[in-house]
Amino acid sequence: AEIPIAELDLPNHEERWQPTKLETLVDAIAPTINDTEEIHGGTKLFKLQAACPFRAFAECRLGAKALETQQAGLSAAERGILVHAALETLWRAIGSQAKLHSLTDTELLTIIDNAIKTVLLDAKQLTPQFVRLENRRLQQLLWDWLLLEKVRIPFTVLAEEKWHTVNLEPLKAINTRIDRIDQLEDGSIIIIDYKTGKSEITSWDGDRPDEPQLPLYCITSKQPVAGIAFAQLKKGDLKFKAITKSAEQLPKTKAAENWDQQCNEWQQTLTTLGQDFCQGKAAVDPKYINNSCRNCHLQPMCRIIEPGDREESTNANE
Repeated sequence: AEIPIAELDLPNHEERWQPTKLETLVDAIAPTINDTEEIHGGTKLFKLQAACPFRAFAECRLGAKALETQQAGLSAAERGILVHAALETLWRAIGSQAKLHSLTDTELLTIIDNAIKTVLLDAKQLTPQFVRLENRRLQQLLWDWLLLEKVRIPFTVLAEEKWHTVNLEPLKAINTRIDRIDQLEDGSIIIIDYKTGKSEITSWDGDRPDEPQLPLYCITSKQPVAGIAFAQLKKGDLKFKAITKSAEQLPKTKAAENWDQQCNEWQQTLTTLGQDFCQGKAAVDPKYINNSCRNCHLQPMCRIIEPGDREESTNANE
């Protein structure tokens, strides 16, 4: 009401529809990390930085995460946790391959049963029926796995679920846990990561490795490392998948052509990923456009167009 009525000097139609030069801003660089910033995610930040820099920024610096989806029974992740816990308890009781060989079948079955009972006792959300099913599943899985452990060269289990601090400049004091460390007779160690699904050693390759955790443990270990291995505990497909210094260190696995060179390559790759993360490189740049984005929960934040939608959505932000 306070605005006086006046004639507006509007441009004519032709003038109003003249094309305007638009300015484009690419905002893919976050602030660099300072000494007081709290970083989330542990060694997962290297995996996320390799998969998509924006995802590493959003999850490890902004703390973005998806809501958990509830389901009936145990999820694959929860089953994996039970296997990890059972193996930890099992090897604390056995300790070495020499002790494993000395046990009778009855004694070994008793140790397996006790380990399973211990971990299922902590899983209080399970009904008695689920406990019986998991007991049967774990018994067969652990028995078959120990048969594979028996054909290895002699080893002692040095640590299970050991806390490990990663210092890789410029990142410092990143705490994580290693599933298992075995010591061979020559004093060198094998670092093992349990996998209850499919795993491939090719996930350690390239400038953007899919699974960089084991190479990271390898290059930051204070002890001489003779190899890294996935222990694939998948029913019907139990095996070690590894890269080792020499072929005999794990059954049916691959020896590196030049172990020292391989470690140097991992060092360079992981150092670069860590530097990029600290410098704030957060571009939306998924390694696998078909899978990385489809399985990512951050789409509302980065608004990337999925491959199947590219022709249909021409106005969406990428």
